[in-house]
Amino acid sequence: MTDKKKLLVTGASGLIGSHLVPELLQDYNLTTLGRRNTHQGCDHITADFSNPLNLPFAKEKLEGIIHLSQSEHYRHFPEMAKEIFDVNICSTMSLLEYARLSGASFFVFASSGGVYGAGAAGGHCDEEAVIEAAGDLDFYSSTKIINEILASNYQKYFRIIILRFFFVYGKGQNEMMLVPRLRKMIRERQPINVSGPQGLLINPIHVSDAVKSVKASLDLKTHHKINIAGPEIIGLKEICEVLGRQVGYAPKLVSTEGSEQESLVGDISLMCQILIEPSIKFEDGIYIK
Repeated sequence: MTDKKKLLVTGASGLIGSHLVPELLQDYNLTTLGRRNTHQGCDHITADFSNPLNLPFAKEKLEGIIHLSQSEHYRHFPEMAKEIFDVNICSTMSLLEYARLSGASFFVFASSGGVYGAGAAGGHCDEEAVIEAAGDLDFYSSTKIINEILASNYQKYFRIIILRFFFVYGKGQNEMMLVPRLRKMIRERQPINVSGPQGLLINPIHVSDAVKSVKASLDLKTHHKINIAGPEIIGLKEICEVLGRQVGYAPKLVSTEGSEQESLVGDISLMCQILIEPSIKFEDGIYIK
């Protein structure tokens, strides 16, 4: 019987991680790293990413690291800037070194479609787009692109797989994220501002398709940056209308007069070519339990 390969997973209690870990247990020996031990069948290392990581050196070869963790305070800039920096950047640096010292074969980093900036490349973002550090990214997205640059320096030691996620949604998501936040606003009859004819155009991805993408990325043999997004482009106005039908209230939409149509849409050509073709449309995905 062949021993299972060892993986270290951060962010196992988050949206993607909570769905990913059970999918990996059959094929891998998993260690989760974070404040909470939320999965049975895994080893766990307790760590607070806002403090320096003190990781034990792996006695056995570590096949790879899947780094999903990120600061919960991504909206609280500048009040929580140091915490965001420590959690998002310092921990990544420690994990990259840990991967090197443990003889890892790959490092998967969860980045964000936000690195392109709203409206970049006409709103349709592909991996070959040049991202300029011109100060127009929000602080959270800036930490993601910094991590991408740091990780690229380790390509001589192991494969670097950067996954740029666009608006992941699904069961168990933090209420501060887009879909649950909009759902809550509709239930509470709060007004929702919509810019342009359709509101921000996006292609959100259901967590199950996101998990399939992460699993497929483990089999890649070379370095990659890949957009991870859903199969359809949908505007914020339509998203609210769909959620309104789900909760039983019509959303109170407030149109911003004279505003231009904005979009942040991930080009998924590469994703479909080398990972998976996402299949879950938004109106179906919000009902998946």
